[in-house]
Formats: sequence, structure tokens, C-alpha cells
Amino acid sequence: TQALNSILELIVTLSIDMRGELIKYYDKLLTALLSLLDQKEPERTSNVFQTLVLMFRNLSGNDIRNNISLIRKYYGPLFGNRAPFIRQFACESYCYLLRHMGLRSHQGNGTESSAKRLSKEQLNEQIKELTIILKAVARKPTISDSMILGISSLLFESIRGVSGQARQHGL
Repeated sequence: TQALNSILELIVTLSIDMRGELIKYYDKLLTALLSLLDQKEPERTSNVFQTLVLMFRNLSGNDIRNNISLIRKYYGPLFGNRAPFIRQFACESYCYLLRHMGLRSHQGNGTESSAKRLSKEQLNEQIKELTIILKAVARKPTISDSMILGISSLLFESIRGVSGQARQHGL
């Protein structure tokens, strides 16, 4: 436990140094990091989610888009966690991915029409991902109150802007 913060910092540093190369280890990393979540230790749980967001920041839009199903596999159950702070951290960090998965690096003349087209593509990517999650939840025979609250938070976070206002482009 005393080394945990140092290990989390090391993971962040590796994600910076390796950029998208670390994504091939996300299956093992997510398993290990999410096993550290503890309802009785909110600060430790917060540190784990901060590490995840910092890892995600070092991914390109293509890396996120190409690996979102792997990340969703681990995050899905977190949206229905009984601990409200775990649900909230999960929603906030997953929405970071939603906001950045549609960003494509593009070469162009930077015209307003190409910017609008890119915004529309990003919005479509986000809606597609949210639809996948909603369909998965709808297929469950019973939905817990925790899952309903988690999905509600996810939808709210997906439209909330960084400064707390609705995002200009809808998500």
C-alpha cells in the first residue's frame, strides 16, 4: 500500500513515454488497476481513476476509437457499482474517452465546413458508443438502482462541459 502512489506515478510516466504503445497492455493494466478500487478507501480509488485518465490522455483519437470496446468491458460493471463515488469517477473518466474518441487528426485547409464535419463525426462516434452501452444495459433481465443511477450519470457527464456548461456540439 505504501508503494501504490509510486506505482501509479510510474504507470502514468510509462504511458507518457510509450504513448499509444502501452495500449496493447491495457487488458492487463485495467485488470490490475481496477482491482485496487476499494469502497472503503475513496482516496485510493480516486488516485486509481486519476491514473486511468492520465493514461487515456496519452492516447490518440484512433487509439481510443479502436480500443473502446476493451475499455468498455471493464467500465460497464463500474457504472452499476454500489458506491456512488466509484460510479461517478467511472462516468467522468469514461466521458473523457467519449469526448476524445472522435477526434481525428486531419490534414486540410482548416475551413469552417471541415471543422463542422469533424464535429459532426465526433458527435456520431459518441452517440454510437452511448447507444452500445444503453443497448447492453437494456438486454439485462433486471437493472439495479445503482446501474440506473450510473447510466444516468454517464449520460449527464457526456453532455456536461469541462466548465460545467453544456457542450456546444451536443456532447
